[in-house]
Amino acid sequence: MIIKNGLVLCDDFKFKKADIDFNQRITGISESINGDEVFDAEGCYVIPGLIDTHIHSCMGRTVAEGTQEAFDVMSECQAKHGTTSLCMTLSCMSRQFTLDTAKGYAKAIKNGGKYARYVGMHFEGPFVAKAATGAAKEGAASTPNTEELMEYIEAAEDNIRIMTAAPEAENIQCIIPLAKEHNISLSAGHTQADFETAKKAFALGFERATHTFNAMTGLHHRNPGVVGAIMDTPDVEAELICDFFHVDPAVVKIFFAVKGADKITMVSDAEVGAGMPDGRYYGSSERYLNVKNGRTYTDDGIICGGTSFLIDGVRNLTSIGISLEDAVKTASLNPARAVKLEKDIGSLAVGKYADILVLDKELNIVKVFIGGKEIAL
Repeated sequence: MIIKNGLVLCDDFKFKKADIDFNQRITGISESINGDEVFDAEGCYVIPGLIDTHIHSCMGRTVAEGTQEAFDVMSECQAKHGTTSLCMTLSCMSRQFTLDTAKGYAKAIKNGGKYARYVGMHFEGPFVAKAATGAAKEGAASTPNTEELMEYIEAAEDNIRIMTAAPEAENIQCIIPLAKEHNISLSAGHTQADFETAKKAFALGFERATHTFNAMTGLHHRNPGVVGAIMDTPDVEAELICDFFHVDPAVVKIFFAVKGADKITMVSDAEVGAGMPDGRYYGSSERYLNVKNGRTYTDDGIICGGTSFLIDGVRNLTSIGISLEDAVKTASLNPARAVKLEKDIGSLAVGKYADILVLDKELNIVKVFIGGKEIAL
C-alpha cells in the first residue's frame, strides 16, 4: 500500500511532502513512490497512530470484565478514533478482583488486539494514598510490599509497564528494585505527598506522574506540592488529560511552556462512558458512574475518568496554539517510550509498524491503518 502526496510527519516530527509505502511495517518514505495500490492523500496530514497509556474502558465495556469480547469492543472503538495501541489501565480494586482482571487481560495480550494493539498494563494502584483514591473502591488501597507486587506481576504474565503509586506510602522504597527488575515505570499519583517527598521519590526511581494536577497536591506559592515537584524535575514524564475538563486549557498551555512537549504524555483516562451517550454505567472501579454532559462522576460527585479520545486532545491542543507536531508527539512517540516500544511504534519510520492515521485539514480522521491493515471507520 502506498499513501501519496500527503504531508507526512516524519520521525523527526517535522512535516514534509512525501509518499509512504508499507505492508505490515513501513518499507519506504520518500518524495515519490509508485505502485499499484495507492491512496491519494493530497491536502491531508499523515501521522503516526496514537497510543493511550491510561485508559480504563469505553463503549460501555470495562477492562475489569476481563473477557476477550470486552477487549475486542474497546479496541475496535479506540481504533476507529485513531488510537492504534492501548496500555489498558486497572483501577485501584480489591486484591482478588485485580488479580482476576490482570489474568483476563494477559490472555487478551497473548491473543493480540483484534483492532488496536495491546502494549501492556497500567496498574493505577493499589499502593496509593488511602485518602486520595478518588473514585476507587473503598479499602482497595494497600501498603506497598514486594509479595503483593509479585502476585500482580505473575498474574499479568510480566505485562505491567506502568504502576501508579503514592510517594508517601509507607515502605514505598521496597517495591522500587522489583519494579525496575520487571521493566515497570513507577508513576506518582493518587497522592497527598508534599514537594520534598515527591522530589525524593523522583530521585529514588519514580519516572512518571499520573494524570498531572488530578488526585495530587497542587501548586501553591507557599506549598509547591507534587505538581511543583513535577515541574521542578526535568526528567519526569507527566501524564496530562487534554479534554480541557480535567485541566483548564490555560493551565495546559502553561504546563507545556514549563515541561516542554518532550516530557508530556497525553492520556484519555477514558472510562466506561467514552463513546456512549449520557447515562449510568457500571465502571471499572467496581461502582456505578454517571455521565452528564459528557463528563463522568461517581454518585457522590467525584470526577472519575474521561469520555474523550486522544484525537480530541490533539485537536484541543492545537486550538490553544500548541503545534500539531508537538500535540501528536505527546500522543504517539512519548507514550511509546513510556512502554519502551519506541523502536516499533510511536513514529513514522522505515521498519516500524505501519500504524498510520490520515487526517484532513480540520484534523478529522480519513483513514486508519494498524500494522498495515485498514480499519473500517
